[in-house]
Amino acid sequence: MASTNSKQALRPLLVLSGTVGGLLLLVLALGSPPATPQLDPQDPLLPREVSQPRTQNETTPRIQHPGETESVRASLVVRGRLSWPAWASVPAAIPIHFSLQNAPAQIRTTTTDPHGNFSLAKIAPGNWRVAVELPGFQPLAVLFTFEPGSSPHILLSLRAATAIRGQVRNALGQPIPGVLVTAMPVVADPTIAAIPLTGPCDTQGNFLIDGARPGSWRLHPGPPRSPLGDSVAIELTEVEVRVDLLIRPTGRAVATVVTLGTEVGVPQIRVLAELQSRSAGQSHSEAVATNPQGIALFPALPPGQYTFSALAGGRIGRVVRATVTLDGVARPRLEIHP
Repeated sequence: MASTNSKQALRPLLVLSGTVGGLLLLVLALGSPPATPQLDPQDPLLPREVSQPRTQNETTPRIQHPGETESVRASLVVRGRLSWPAWASVPAAIPIHFSLQNAPAQIRTTTTDPHGNFSLAKIAPGNWRVAVELPGFQPLAVLFTFEPGSSPHILLSLRAATAIRGQVRNALGQPIPGVLVTAMPVVADPTIAAIPLTGPCDTQGNFLIDGARPGSWRLHPGPPRSPLGDSVAIELTEVEVRVDLLIRPTGRAVATVVTLGTEVGVPQIRVLAELQSRSAGQSHSEAVATNPQGIALFPALPPGQYTFSALAGGRIGRVVRATVTLDGVARPRLEIHP
């Protein structure tokens, strides 16, 4: 009887103990954070961001915003400078027009500052035509290629719309091709250096010297310091002036420049012809560059004894003597070391 009573008394305690234990296990289970699974970085099923973290050399892909095109994101800023003759009067802001070569109707425009500097942003890479039109100056249009990722800086130059045209003839009235014509500005102040302008005659003896400043000029056939005829004074007050020039009786020279020991002509070599037999104070000196075949043409030289030398920078060439006769052709041959 006593044993039965003892068991009945302990039964509530066992139930309570079991309940408390269960509650403790539940609290521990709820309070513990979930275990983080250990991932194998070599697992091929894992995404790349987990298996191969981004390195320092990799950049985050750029997010393209709505309405943003590839050409806008790759656009350039083009900067440049426009120059003009120092004597010219120009506006403080000169328009510069940009147009794509394959879309000439789509024109973008910027303006210069008083010093001629300009810039234009959001220019897509490609071929662009840059144009300037200003009264009193020749129309200017230049094609530029802007490469992706570059920082282009372009230079433009305006030339006056003036022109001096004419023809060079001999005493028989025949046109003389190839002669250089010099236009020398008349300067009242002797301390100011006069800078000449030159222009060659074409196959018909016609010449053109453009971009001259309005004012007084003297023209003569021949290089600046070696006139081949009398000078003619002109007054350049209009856009274009025509003047014909007369050349004195002359001869010609055809100089050939070859590599030493060969018959191979050397292009882009300046050949200097200097008159040695000077009479009545006459002197003549003229330099001409060789053509792709290595030939330098002197279309009009005063008769006399000449020395011909090749000006080839570091390349050494010997001096050759030749006589130019009236209406004759001298053919000096110059050799230069390779």
